[in-house]
Amino acid sequence: MHSMVLFVVVSFPLNVESVFASNETRSVQVEIDTKVSINRVDDTFIGFTIDAGNLNPDNIHWWRKLNFSSPKLLTLVSEFSPTVLRFGGLEADWLMYNRAANVVSSLNMTRKATVMTWADMKKLVLLARATGNRLVFGLNIQTRYVKQWNPTNAIELLEFCSQMGYCKDIDWELGNEPENFDDPDRNQAKISPEQIGEDFLMLNKLLSNYDNCRHSAIYGPDIGSSTLPEGGKILASVANMAGNVLKALTFHQSSYQPGAVTAFALNADRTVTSMLKFNGPLGNQEIDFYLIEADGPDKLLSKWVKLNGVRLVVSDDNTMPRLRSSRLSPGSSVRLPPLTMAYLVFPNARIQQCSVVASLLSNSSSVILSWSLHPSNFLFIFVCSWCTYAP
Repeated sequence: MHSMVLFVVVSFPLNVESVFASNETRSVQVEIDTKVSINRVDDTFIGFTIDAGNLNPDNIHWWRKLNFSSPKLLTLVSEFSPTVLRFGGLEADWLMYNRAANVVSSLNMTRKATVMTWADMKKLVLLARATGNRLVFGLNIQTRYVKQWNPTNAIELLEFCSQMGYCKDIDWELGNEPENFDDPDRNQAKISPEQIGEDFLMLNKLLSNYDNCRHSAIYGPDIGSSTLPEGGKILASVANMAGNVLKALTFHQSSYQPGAVTAFALNADRTVTSMLKFNGPLGNQEIDFYLIEADGPDKLLSKWVKLNGVRLVVSDDNTMPRLRSSRLSPGSSVRLPPLTMAYLVFPNARIQQCSVVASLLSNSSSVILSWSLHPSNFLFIFVCSWCTYAP
């Protein structure tokens, strides 16, 4: 089975007075365009990140306590498989590999480095390997010569991974949110878009020096927003200079019957309940409804989550909780309380576009059909959907 993805954002005006009202309900008409496809994404478009900040001295005690071979952890992480386990984030830009922090002053870094040991690297690789996922590792772009990336320490990491046979499990990134390198609060060295492109070319050349690393993929530039001017410049520069060595340009942002459609809805309002009414080809379909909400008096700060009113609990180390839906009859309105989100599955939709796109694709799994945004002042409903097709 493969998936086709479409996005629709639905919102509507809301008066200031209604924000403070209690038990208010608003009706929303939703229609998903299933006829137009604009892009496609891979099976692994859903992934997760372990932040390099966990190795910071302020957090390292938590990292050291974490049992990477815990059956419960392996069970939870395996649920994502097969996908991408990314290790990166802001701290990765200064991360030093198997070196003492007091010997890195010669590397022209703008702040004190965080240190990762070979044992730490081994934990990440074995976690990805044991759970059927692939590790994407963010390298330390802030180790610089005057202008270009200084890969001296990264070479040591590559040599270690090559010797240990880890390269077959790892793909690579270089840098995190480079459009923010000039942010004074981050104390980072400013790097031009052109130089970032050159740095990616250097990384590709380094990987080619190792027989078992040369086939690893490179991702980047991992910008935080492609809509900001600096982010757009970096994305364009890296694409023009190093696009041929990248598997994908990056930025932050279950099977169903063939032709089934899944929608995701989010109500971010604190007081207003939304009633979703689907029109068009999905208006007369049964819906498998999955409502997700915080459980307990702490609301969004709670550590507990409910699915359709039932708290989700891992009963033992090897068993995930059952994710049971509520079946809604054809034409039903969907109630979305404040500060909740929901998945809505239309199992019998049999959308024609799914089979049409499937006949056009050979290697890709998911297709973005449409995406529109109409922001309002206080309340919005975000609806995205994807459909499953049989190739």
